[in-house]
Amino acid sequence: MRVHPNVRLDYGSKRTAHFKVLINQLLMAFGCCHFGARQRLEAPVDLKSVEPVQKHAASFVFDPKKLPLKEINHNVLFREGQNLMGDVTYTPRLVSLDLKGSLNTLRQEGTLYEVPESAEEVNWTSDVTMHKTASLPKNEFLQDMEEQERILLGERVSREVDREEYELEKEASHESKSRVKRSHGKKIYDLDQSISVWSDYIRTHLHPRTVCLVEQFYHNNPSEPFDVFTQGLSVYQDKKLRHALEDRLHFFLEECDHLQGLHVLADVHDGFGGLSAAFLQDLGDELDNKCLLVFGVSPPSYTNMNPVQNMYRAMNVALTFEKLANHGSAFVPLSMASSYSHKPNPSVVFPYVSYKQDLPYHTSAVLATALDAITLPHRLDRPPSLLSHLTQALTPGGRKVLGLYHSLPFPLATDSNVVDVLLELGDSLPWESLTPGCHGNNECTAQSLVARGLPAGKLKGLSNPRHHQVLNCCDTLDEVMSIYLKDMCNCSLNAICSVQDTCKVTTPFPRIFSSNITKGGLVSKMDRPKEIGVECVPVMTSLQSTSAIHQTLKSLLDNVKTVDVKCYHKLLGNGLEEDDYKESINNLNDMMDNYDDDSIDAIS
Repeated sequence: MRVHPNVRLDYGSKRTAHFKVLINQLLMAFGCCHFGARQRLEAPVDLKSVEPVQKHAASFVFDPKKLPLKEINHNVLFREGQNLMGDVTYTPRLVSLDLKGSLNTLRQEGTLYEVPESAEEVNWTSDVTMHKTASLPKNEFLQDMEEQERILLGERVSREVDREEYELEKEASHESKSRVKRSHGKKIYDLDQSISVWSDYIRTHLHPRTVCLVEQFYHNNPSEPFDVFTQGLSVYQDKKLRHALEDRLHFFLEECDHLQGLHVLADVHDGFGGLSAAFLQDLGDELDNKCLLVFGVSPPSYTNMNPVQNMYRAMNVALTFEKLANHGSAFVPLSMASSYSHKPNPSVVFPYVSYKQDLPYHTSAVLATALDAITLPHRLDRPPSLLSHLTQALTPGGRKVLGLYHSLPFPLATDSNVVDVLLELGDSLPWESLTPGCHGNNECTAQSLVARGLPAGKLKGLSNPRHHQVLNCCDTLDEVMSIYLKDMCNCSLNAICSVQDTCKVTTPFPRIFSSNITKGGLVSKMDRPKEIGVECVPVMTSLQSTSAIHQTLKSLLDNVKTVDVKCYHKLLGNGLEEDDYKESINNLNDMMDNYDDDSIDAIS
């Protein structure tokens, strides 16, 4: 689980928890929490112990000569500090809860604020025996990150092998599959086989108060898995854990002069569902006038699950769904799965993306780009939208479950323009649903649309009879999208935000784009050279209050409505009784009824 006074991605991914939220700003800040330990979403952000001149949404620029027009205020997501050596630090305002053993090579307290070794010497006159545990091996990406930091700090890397042995070792490493390929001085990594947890590809330094660990359960422990909703409720009853969470959260929130709310990201299919539900209820009680925008994440597929385990998963999702939707200001279910159904169903397909659905490193990358985009309206350098205004506009009539739609990349060809692309789609919309079951419906009550990285020079082409004459008269992307959405969506409220800054997908973002996507993210008639990677892409994302949520809720209820909960003893207890379970299912049913066509017509 993760909590932030807003959100920010660090691109990356993990098992099934999906992500890493961040935030802050002196005059305005949000907050964010992350509950979970599987798929983490992180954007490729390179943070150093130096004062950055300008930061980008998924990357940072330290060269003033390369400074573009500033559009995004990264202080909304990051805080400036100073470590014991006097170095300036820039870390996400983030609280992340995970299981013991899930950090791999990452130290829980991080490395920015560590005490130098010379200061750790033991002043003892008698014999001293030092015991050290063997450190886990780091993949090449992390090794290169470490070396880059040493160079930046002016340190020389000392090696135990002589130079000749080192060169031989380096040459052998180049022959391995995990070795990087060079392109114009940049490295392209193949990390698919070397990543097991989110920290295996994280570029961002974390504050010592960011990571909090659940001591009672271990990561990927088959003998005692953290896989039931009520296990999370039980864990949250531990006063030590609650105190640790509250202490970390208050540390970050107390720095905010104008706290608007929190982004909360949580796994919904396992024990983190119960833990996040309990914590979110406490957050709502303590911050009753603040906005809680909640994202519930689940993996696209479940491998090696027997029917009993699969039923526990379905009940976990249903219970967590109901609690997060009730306790949050707005709730957005996220997954690369096309449905919550028990039956095998295909994962979401993007025309120019080829990802492995069983690899969280890949699936979380896609979700990260969507979250990075949809949270931009309240992270802009120009007067931003208020988080509370967004959630209020998108949740009329108490309909707090929202659908998220995403286009990755937006299918803009090198020889085309935005208007032509939209017209060629015909009756289809340019995005795919990242909310399971939320498909095939162009009607919504309200939506917030973000268009990111669409070049201003490719808005429209020369006047052409086949062009939509009204669209052809538009001068800005906001005008084009406003008219387009009025034609395509029966929606009473469209909030549009366009940003020129592209979505950065450089290392450690996985290599999932088609070969006909250019380095800059456009669709080409020619294949991209294999040694060239995609560095940035245009995206379009829509967050909607839509009647299609009715089908999402129906698929959840179909999974569990006939279940005799007494047969699943692990679910009962620790604060959940049979009557509580039935009440939650009834609440879900009422929630579903609120999304039928008659209810929508009444709201409209």
